[in-house]
Amino acid sequence: MRYDKGMLSTYRAILRGDRLEWRGEEPESLPRQRGIEVIVTILSEETSSRRKNGRGAAMAAALQRLADAGGLPEMRDPLQWERDTRADRPLPGRKP
Repeated sequence: MRYDKGMLSTYRAILRGDRLEWRGEEPESLPRQRGIEVIVTILSEETSSRRKNGRGAAMAAALQRLADAGGLPEMRDPLQWERDTRADRPLPGRKP
């Protein structure tokens, strides 16, 4: 199906029976007195939890390997590296 009217907004929710329970940010100013068209994609419980757990475990393992290796060799002083990195570009909304 094709939608040409504006940008679609995406929000996370749990469907219980015929009701949506919002997770995180809720849509602003939903019309309470009339229906609103939505598109719902069903994520299987297995797929959703496996993806969530798999990413977290993989990230934790990668960070642990990095820590075990002593960090990044070219970054002797992390605070100085951050200052140097930020100095290379103007901050948003500020004149250089």
